Amino acid sequence: MKDGLIRFCYECERFPCERLKRLDKRYSTKYGMSMIENLNYIKQHGLDSFLSAQEKRWKCKVCGEATCCHTHSCLSCEDDLKISNAALEDVFTHKTEHYCAEVRMRHKNGSWVWVLDNGKVLEWTEEGKPLIVAGTHIDITNQKEAQLRAEKSEQNLSQIIENSINLIYRIDLNGNFTYLSSTWNRRMGHDIKAALGNSFRPFIHPDDLPRVNSFFEVIKETGQNQELGKYRLRHKDGTWHYFESTASPIFENEQVIGFSGIARDITELVKTSTELTKKTKSWSAFSPSASISSASPI
Repeated sequence: MKDGLIRFCYECERFPCERLKRLDKRYSTKYGMSMIENLNYIKQHGLDSFLSAQEKRWKCKVCGEATCCHTHSCLSCEDDLKISNAALEDVFTHKTEHYCAEVRMRHKNGSWVWVLDNGKVLEWTEEGKPLIVAGTHIDITNQKEAQLRAEKSEQNLSQIIENSINLIYRIDLNGNFTYLSSTWNRRMGHDIKAALGNSFRPFIHPDDLPRVNSFFEVIKETGQNQELGKYRLRHKDGTWHYFESTASPIFENEQVIGFSGIARDITELVKTSTELTKKTKSWSAFSPSASISSASPI
């Protein structure tokens, strides 16, 4: 194997060797998993199938994270106990008057529920140790699962936005940026933090600025989505890129408070269109009479 000729032990003519058998016996006894069985599975079904099966086997049924094959415990779920103990310790050491923590607890039926754990020390010993502690456990499973779904959805949306080649933006009624996706930096070279809170207008070509201002005014007046074709945005290197944009109003208490939109870089498309136009004009300059010469009889 060290010479790179064998990737898996089952490719060796001595499989399973005595050393592997000893290792397999130890893992089967202590951890409930067999090295030899795993290798035979890979040999029969392939590595991708094995990894998929192992992911399902070792996935925590509570949080979906991976569990430890040695302890069969979920490190993510164990964090709940650390959170709870830390909250209690703050009360016991007089850092806080009461504790509050969102943790998972095992139900009698074996399932896991989210609870809001609240409590405080009602009576202390003369030595300053907690004597009587009272608290409540409120089932917040539905709310917590809804929150986790929303966070997952937000994470997925954020990944889509940040990996999009289009520019996603939000501006207020004064034209100041309130959000810019990473495309602002990746494709246009500008620093996002430096742009936030500042107007978009210095980045627009002066000849296109009136149309862009009118674009947002129409959205504000109509309260409807609008489209804007071919305008220029300044790159950090000073060159101008052609964009087209769609934008919609942002409402709050039935009033327009800003705009959100998507801008697409069409620079290459404009260049191609311009070249085709030039070639068309060039060809049309040649008339049939100019391209065909007549020969006089001798």
